[in-house]
Amino acid sequence: RRRDQTMRRTYWWLVVVCAGFVAAGVLRTRGESRPAAIDKVAVRISSGLSRVGGFMPLSEALVAEYATILPDVQFVILESPGSVRNLQNLQRGEADLGFAQADLAYMGYTGQWPDASERLTNIRGIAVMHPATVHLLARSGLPIRSIADLEGHRVGVGPSDSGTALTSELLLNAFHLRPGKVAGYSVPSSQAIDQLLRGELDAMFVVSADPAEEVRRATQAGARLIDIRGPDVDRGHVPAALRER
Repeated sequence: RRRDQTMRRTYWWLVVVCAGFVAAGVLRTRGESRPAAIDKVAVRISSGLSRVGGFMPLSEALVAEYATILPDVQFVILESPGSVRNLQNLQRGEADLGFAQADLAYMGYTGQWPDASERLTNIRGIAVMHPATVHLLARSGLPIRSIADLEGHRVGVGPSDSGTALTSELLLNAFHLRPGKVAGYSVPSSQAIDQLLRGELDAMFVVSADPAEEVRRATQAGARLIDIRGPDVDRGHVPAALRER
């Protein structure tokens, strides 16, 4: 992860992960001969919901390409809230491939998720796709200059079981903003943007590939991008996977 101080954004990498047994099986079918009459192998891809800066457009593009180079394999897209659910689906064997933020995949594998009861030992990383940016947006006219200033405010923290939700939880915890100090709203980013612009939310987190249409729309309407920085982050009061490298 690196911090771009000019654009006031924090970066994570997006990776494709798979269930451990898939790496040794389905993923090598392209180079093997197959009987002409055999039924198609089904590969389930745990994706996302957002069509703007989210996993779904990438999933659909990959499936279209796979259809031409792996005609004997049927790829099925499974909708999900995002990274966390995708990783859980892989761990439980309910999906074969999935998209996730790299830091969250590493934290899940090493058992560093908050309140984690088990490590996600069935997942394997297979490809890095693109950087994903963590944005913190604040409504115009409010005295919010950092994460610490979110206390007492209404904040869109991302849908439950999404990468945005877990990322925002970790960052809020780093600034000692436990539940009760911030009014968190678990809504999709497109809905949260509308609520922010209507004055129903004071701030929101967005984790998205750039350019992020939601962020562009919000800033053009007057919302501000807030720095993600401070001693609680710089001194390591967040899990090792999230610290600046």
